[in-house]
Amino acid sequence: MAKENKIPAAVLNIVLVAYPLANGFSRILGGWISDLIKNRQMTGMIFYLLAGIFMLALGVTAKNPTGFAAFVVLSMLFAGYVFAFNPAVIGDFYGPRYSTTNYGITYTAKSWGGLISGYITAWLLVTFGSYTYSIMGLGIGALIAAVLVSPWVLKKPKKKVPTASTQTSSTPATPQSQSK
Repeated sequence: MAKENKIPAAVLNIVLVAYPLANGFSRILGGWISDLIKNRQMTGMIFYLLAGIFMLALGVTAKNPTGFAAFVVLSMLFAGYVFAFNPAVIGDFYGPRYSTTNYGITYTAKSWGGLISGYITAWLLVTFGSYTYSIMGLGIGALIAAVLVSPWVLKKPKKKVPTASTQTSSTPATPQSQSK
């Protein structure tokens, strides 16, 4: 993307150093904000939203070296959070009983996403001759993720309450108070 937009080598070198630093700092920033607002789910929504906005801004301003540098770094500053906090958010929703299985499913999805996204990016590059469409697609995906993880859309599963018809003879009844 830097090559196609003729980003100067000096700017690209700065971006190549700042990009992984922003990615790493994203976890610290996410933890701090999550602790501040006391809601990991809301923090995730905010981070997905900002990552999506900055990716779309990158797609629009990629020919400007300053815009390119700023939005690459800002996109990563808000995109790295998800990998550190997904296990905790899944634990908040489903508890610790199947945490290993849930974590495995999350990382399997991440692996498949990494595999498939390379083919999709290559197809978009060959079809349109630019990486801009891939970045715009990622931005739109992040905005969709922000909506899907928002507390107004994604609710914790309700626990099943045993009813009289689901209790068996081996299930102890609720203790009754005994009077003497």
